Amino acid sequence: MLYDQKWWLHPEYRFNQAAFNPKLMTAEQLTNACHQARSQFNSLPSIIRRFSDIRMTLQSLSRMASFWRYTLLFRKEVHKKHQMRFGLK
Repeated sequence: MLYDQKWWLHPEYRFNQAAFNPKLMTAEQLTNACHQARSQFNSLPSIIRRFSDIRMTLQSLSRMASFWRYTLLFRKEVHKKHQMRFGLK
């Protein structure tokens, strides 16, 4: 574990950082891989592909509205909060 095992309280911890050293990579590599996966999941082609799933989003107008509201919010926050210190706006 990094940050004295209390990563959420440590002043050097940044949002989305790995709080431990994984076995086959560095903590920085894990952080970068997770950020890349979140970015890819929230890319426009991925969002459109998920939206086109009739079973999930196209069943009602409220589902469609919720999908776009939350998907666009998460897309924005992937980059906005990455490496942000806790407690800051």
